[in-house]
Formats: sequence, C-alpha cells, structure tokens
Amino acid sequence: MLYSVVVSALSLLTTVNSLYPEGGERIFGGTETTIDRFPYEVSLVYYGDHICGGAIVKENAILTAAHCLDNINLRGLKVRSNTTYTSEGTLSYVNNVTLHPSYVGNENDIAIIWVEDSFIFTDSLRKIQLPEADLDPVGGSLAMVSGWGFLSGHGPNAYLLRIAQVPIVDRKVCEDLYYGHVHKNMLCAGESDGSVDACNNDSGGPLVLDNKLIGLVSWGIGCGLPNYPGVYTNVAYFRDWIDKNLV
Repeated sequence: MLYSVVVSALSLLTTVNSLYPEGGERIFGGTETTIDRFPYEVSLVYYGDHICGGAIVKENAILTAAHCLDNINLRGLKVRSNTTYTSEGTLSYVNNVTLHPSYVGNENDIAIIWVEDSFIFTDSLRKIQLPEADLDPVGGSLAMVSGWGFLSGHGPNAYLLRIAQVPIVDRKVCEDLYYGHVHKNMLCAGESDGSVDACNNDSGGPLVLDNKLIGLVSWGIGCGLPNYPGVYTNVAYFRDWIDKNLV
C-alpha cells in the first residue's frame, strides 16, 4: 500500500513538471493588495501576457524561477514593474538572462533577468533585501507570497496583485510529505489543510520573511491540496551564486 502511494505521488510530480513551461504558480486563498506594499514585485510578460513573477534585487536585475524561462524567446519577454495591475506601470526590455548552470527539472530553479534600462527607485519601486547564506527559516514562521496568478484552477489571472500569508513548513516534515523530493535548495510553505497556497502563473514570485527574499515560487503537487505545501527555491542556499553573478 505504501508503495502505491509513493508511485501516485511521483506520477503527480511528473504531471506538474510538464506544465511548467506554460507558467508557474498562483496565489490560492489570498487577498488583494497594492504595489506600494510590495514594491519589489514584477510581472514577467511574454508577448503581452503575464506568465510569471519576480523580485527586483538590483537596479537592473530580477530574481525569478529558472523554469519561467523554459522555451522562451527573449525578444518576446518584458518586465512590468511599478504597478498593482497586470497592465499600466513600466515595461522594460530584457537584455539578458543568467540561468543557474545546474538547473534541471525542479533542481536549482533560479535565474537572473537583466533589464536594458536600470530601474529608478521610488516608494512603489524598490529592490528587496537578500537573506544571509545561512538562513534556515523556523517551521511555523509566517511568510508572505504575492503574485498575479490564476484565481481558479484554469484561470483567469488576477488583474490586481494578490498576497497570502503562509507558514513555513518544517524541512523534515516537507521532505517526508514529498517522499524525499524536497532538498536543501528548496523550502516549503503553506497551510496543512491547503487553504492557502501558490499555483499557476505565480512561479518566480517572491516569498518574503522579515523583509527578506527567502524563496521563489517553484513547484508543488496541485494547488491548495491538503498535506502538499508549495515548494519554493531556497534563496539563501544560492546566496553565493547570486553574489558572484550580481556584479
């Protein structure tokens, strides 16, 4: 019986992975907010459509999930900033992207997007602080995830920026829930009953604790399913790689 449960979970993981090139994750059970509360949040726009989120970490650089850039033609990619909506604001052209060299599947799911023109910071447009390399959030700590992802299982995207407060899930607990598929370069957050989660088209969006970018929406099994919290790229784990590339 245990073996059949494991096989079912792995099948779901495969299904979720196959959907990633079409977008990422959404805010499930969240509320509307405004960009002045989350001025580091950006929308990745591909040929006019919102596909993922990201976080400003430098005047000309954004962190996002690497899988957001799968099968992407950079000529069709822009960054929308300084707006609560999936319209308005400022559209920036993308100059280049830097994928983690060991990115594959769910592993090392992190990338840097470089914009052509540097951001001019204001109250509603700012970078976010990075965590220390040794940060390991305590289970139960309340973090914030934000984005413009789907409002229901198959869309549409949210028009207004949405947020949700999600508890950090103890690492060992999450590793057990995902049968060992959660590694040190990942962290988990979400309610055990699935009432608050991230899902389609929020991928790459920020998970923030104590005003620091601790995670990027990465993957999971379904959206808002009990005992399957959202899995995030663990930004602290990649701090050395980020510092070496943000020069």
